[in-house]
Amino acid sequence: MNTKPPESGDERPQAQTPEVDETLAAALTAQGEPGVRALGLLRDARQILVGTFLERPGEVAESCLRGAADALLSLPGAPATPVGLKSAAAGLLDAVDALPTPRVATSAAQAGRDNAVPDVSTPAFTTAADAAGAEEAWERVSTAAGVLRGQLARPGGYHRGRAAGIAERLMGVKLGAAQEEALGVWGEVYSATSGTLHGAAAEAGRAARLYTEVLAAARELLVPLPGRAARVLELTAFTRPGPEHALELARWADPRATAFFFRSRPALTWLALLQQQHAPHLLLPDGPAGGAWPAATFLEHLAATDPPTAGAWLAEYAEAVAAAGRPALDAVLRLAGRDPSMVPPALVRTVLARQTADRPEREPVSPQEGWTLRLAAEWAVAVPRPERDRDWILAAELLPKATIDTEHAGARHRSVALAEYAGTTVHQLNTTASPLLRVLLDDPDNWARAVHAEAARMPDHLVGRLLQELVASAHPAGPGAGAHPRVRMIRAVTTSLLARDVELTDPAARHLVFHEDLDHVRVTAPAAFGGPRLARAVLDLAAADADAGDTLAERTAQWKKITAVDGWLHRRLLAAHLTTHTPDLQADAPPEPETDQWQAHAYALVPLLLAGRPDPETARLVEKVWRTCPPEAAPGLEAAARAALGPPPSPHDVDEVLPATAQSADGRLEPLASWLKVWDWSPILPPPLLAGFTPLLAALSRLAPEGPADPRTAAPLLPVKTPTDVDGEDLVELTAAHGPLAAARALAAAEEADADVHAGILNRLVATAPAAWTTDVPAVLQALNSPVLRAFYLTAAQATAHLPGALPGKNLPHAVASALRLHHPDAEPPAPGTPAYERADTVRRFAGEALFGLLAEAWRQPAGAADLGEDLLRDVLAHLHITAGALTRPETVTPPDTNTPAPAGAGDNEAAVDEPRSQWAVRALDCLLDYAASRARTDGTMPADVLDLLAKVLTIAGPARLCRLK
Repeated sequence: MNTKPPESGDERPQAQTPEVDETLAAALTAQGEPGVRALGLLRDARQILVGTFLERPGEVAESCLRGAADALLSLPGAPATPVGLKSAAAGLLDAVDALPTPRVATSAAQAGRDNAVPDVSTPAFTTAADAAGAEEAWERVSTAAGVLRGQLARPGGYHRGRAAGIAERLMGVKLGAAQEEALGVWGEVYSATSGTLHGAAAEAGRAARLYTEVLAAARELLVPLPGRAARVLELTAFTRPGPEHALELARWADPRATAFFFRSRPALTWLALLQQQHAPHLLLPDGPAGGAWPAATFLEHLAATDPPTAGAWLAEYAEAVAAAGRPALDAVLRLAGRDPSMVPPALVRTVLARQTADRPEREPVSPQEGWTLRLAAEWAVAVPRPERDRDWILAAELLPKATIDTEHAGARHRSVALAEYAGTTVHQLNTTASPLLRVLLDDPDNWARAVHAEAARMPDHLVGRLLQELVASAHPAGPGAGAHPRVRMIRAVTTSLLARDVELTDPAARHLVFHEDLDHVRVTAPAAFGGPRLARAVLDLAAADADAGDTLAERTAQWKKITAVDGWLHRRLLAAHLTTHTPDLQADAPPEPETDQWQAHAYALVPLLLAGRPDPETARLVEKVWRTCPPEAAPGLEAAARAALGPPPSPHDVDEVLPATAQSADGRLEPLASWLKVWDWSPILPPPLLAGFTPLLAALSRLAPEGPADPRTAAPLLPVKTPTDVDGEDLVELTAAHGPLAAARALAAAEEADADVHAGILNRLVATAPAAWTTDVPAVLQALNSPVLRAFYLTAAQATAHLPGALPGKNLPHAVASALRLHHPDAEPPAPGTPAYERADTVRRFAGEALFGLLAEAWRQPAGAADLGEDLLRDVLAHLHITAGALTRPETVTPPDTNTPAPAGAGDNEAAVDEPRSQWAVRALDCLLDYAASRARTDGTMPADVLDLLAKVLTIAGPARLCRLK
């Protein structure tokens, strides 16, 4: 019997050397002959390590481990030629061999001689084609060299690649950078055992460590998720994890497990632990995967629970995180929107500017970028006004600018029929009414591009709030309390936005787009076109400047940008501002510089206005100027006005163009087209100016006995369809004046409208004032007296549930209970194909969105599910189990055989049942897993019924198919 003690440092009691348990043994055996071989070698390695019968147990054990690794990494799924040192070196050599040999010239003195030398003054490549080929070949060399450098910096890529291919085959999911990092253990095993196999002595204690690592790596690689789920949940529930737990988490090779861990909002102590224990990469997004950031939910939880700690981490890593890709950027902006102090404005400005620079000129914003901009806008309006610096202003400029570009990008894909409108006016006589705007789609591609652009537009209410806050930032503490240090920049930004919109608007369509009286436009009101709201923002800012005592010249200095684009709109803006901000023009008033400036601008503007047709703003200014003009200025002003109106036509000319027998006239033809401006202006002009036009006005009165319309009011455009008798802006104002209940009753009393109209209105109402609309959920639901409106309201409420002040007290449980009743009604569903069925389906879809969103918010609460109450929680869990239970039935998760004809009598409704059922089932399972994580976090227990359901689902559906159902 061999009594020689084991090698120094290799002593490992049998109890401390783990055995291959039944779960891992079954997983190895399921892989066939290579797995059985690996299982035997692993067991042999353990027997060697715990035994005392060998003189060199470490070296023998390492040989067994190397054989087990060889067997496992030969399983199906490993790529044929993974990248490693050998392949990287071969690639570099191939690239070098492919380099073209440069053609050189020899000096004339030595031409033809055996010792001729190259003429160094002659270029190596004499043609552009030669130079281009050389550049391409050198790029290939550079790329290959970069691959080789990466392998030299981190060897083992060949074995990591093999392991990753096997893992992706078995799990059915794409691995990320963190998982490939975890699989690096296979390269380390090969590197450590290579020396032993080639005659080197094994380091003391290394064989036992490698055995434990191979065992853990094999478990991560081969054991199906149900076999690892319990440990995942245990690690999630730890409140005081240690360094060994951080290292264990870093070894996870399944991205689903890592994502679930962070989504479960583990203890806050994990942040410092992962940061310090060689696993900081787990906290960062996956750049090669497009910026996927599994730890984002954990950081959001940290930000809500411990803002200083989260803020300190973001201060160091936010820029790197945001640069990793769009998902990570969106997560950073969500954090910033919830607490603006988390992310500095300079960072937001930088990432937004980078996005703009990456997008080609005149290319529309994608829907994904549109969502990013929406999150940035929510951050912008949440930043306190005193903290809005230069970077905030520039970031805020980029947001509406992208919205403007998106609106006009969609318009470019449409053919707008404005020919009928181009030569007409609102007041034209005897013109047959016709639609003012027809959108003619050239082809399906245009339609798809237009829809794509529309999908990227920022919501109306958010654009309005952003413009409102931009204007308010100029005087953050109110008029007279001091202007923003960058007030001139704010003026320049606001004016530039309007100028950009006008420049992108077709000149033939501008009179239509800006038809509405600007005095009636509100920046927070929804609008078909963004231009009028931008014009309103410019006017609101000028009004605030006037209230703060800024001079007329100062507050309108930037308006020259609008003049350069469209003089007509500039004149309207100036007229509107001069009319609403008129100084004291009484004769006995003391002289003021502001009065002199106002009179100079107004008196110079009136003749320009009279040279064209009136608009409401210009007409009001002209009327005010004539009414307040001092006697000494009247002669000069009247002379300028006569010159602008033109000479009156003679009675003979009037009779020729408008004979007494005429029943109609074409106002688009000259000279009548020029004369009609006098008719349009006549209600507000003083009699002396109209004296010479009496014959013309009399002739026109015969054709239009009712007389000209008042030019101070704009004729309303009749919409093609009036969706409801209550306008969204009316309801916003009603909410502000009388509260949400009054607006809810008004909406409930409105005429029937399309579902998307009511859904859009309620979404805007709740988003505009989330705290007010969710303070008394039962009362709002009672006021909205139909299931459809209630479902729309609950969906809008869940979209704002994360905002401060939303759903206070017991309102969250009330909302959950109502969504549950609507999503799972007691009554039998209506017959398919009927209008009642369509309404019920709409209710179910919106209520489902609301239910799952509200439950996610409930699980995030510090008390978790306890906030719902015992009875409601029981009902919710029962509903979730029933819904998710559909995944345990093969007919739900198995895709139909498209080659097999449908049964006779099977209609479209029946054939389409499985897809939505599986989608709701997957969402219910997700919700249950979040609930389980919440339980683990709050009371340290795991609901066994959820784990059992998960095991059944994975057994029936399989992880890969379940991921595809999501």
